[in-house]
Amino acid sequence: AATNKNLEDEIERGNFREDLFYRLNVIPFYMPPLRDRIEDISLLADFFLKEFTRNYARKPKELTAEAYRVLEEYSWPGNVR
Repeated sequence: AATNKNLEDEIERGNFREDLFYRLNVIPFYMPPLRDRIEDISLLADFFLKEFTRNYARKPKELTAEAYRVLEEYSWPGNVR
């Protein structure tokens, strides 16, 4: 399970069950947002491009340097899922 909320704060506010938190929180780990991992963007873009071209039986494609630059300059408000 993943969330962008602080569940301990949500428990305090009564918005999340404490018992469920402790059942789910067996091995917690922090995944930094993509906007803080700019160096991963080209690797992820290449991975997904290869996956999509393979899954949809398309010819392999490569991104241009300009495309990588645009991806790296994007603010990435969400994260990889």
